[in-house]
Amino acid sequence: MAVLLLVAGSLAASEPSPEDRAALQALVERSDAVWNARDANGMAALYSANATLRIIGRDVAVNGASAIHDYFTRSFAGLEPGMRHSTRLTGLHPQSDDVVLADAHVRLIRVDADGAETLVREFTTLTVAVRDGKQWRLSAVRAVALPRAQTQTPGTSTVGN
Repeated sequence: MAVLLLVAGSLAASEPSPEDRAALQALVERSDAVWNARDANGMAALYSANATLRIIGRDVAVNGASAIHDYFTRSFAGLEPGMRHSTRLTGLHPQSDDVVLADAHVRLIRVDADGAETLVREFTTLTVAVRDGKQWRLSAVRAVALPRAQTQTPGTSTVGN
C-alpha cells in the first residue's frame, strides 16, 4: 500500500513547474557558489533545520543544520587552495508539490595558478529538496564518490570547457 501511495504521489507531480525548476537550479548554483567561497554559514543556510548529509565511502553522516555547519567549517579549513565545486543537475523527480528528488553530478576540481584544471574527485548525488515558504532547501543529501580515473595523460586537463 505504501508503495502505491508513493507511486500515485510521484505520478500526480510528474514535472516541476518552470518556476520550481528555475528555483531548484538556482539552489544548485548557490550551493556551488557558497562552497567555492568556503562559506560554512552559507552552506548551512541551504539546508532545512533537520536535514541530513551522508557521503558514502567517506564515513560522513551529519544530522541537522547546526552539525552540517560544523562539518563544513572543518571541511573548508582543510581544503587546499584552488579547489572548486561544480554541480550539474541531471534530473528532477517531484514527489509532491513541496518535495523533489534531484539527481546531480558533482566534480571537485583543482585550479592551478596558471589556470590549468585537474579533476580531483567526482560524486553522484541524490538529494531531497523541500519547499520552505517561498524557497527550496536541502533536506537529505546522499553523495557517493565515483571510482577515480585509472590514468591521465601528463600535461592535459581532465576537465572539459
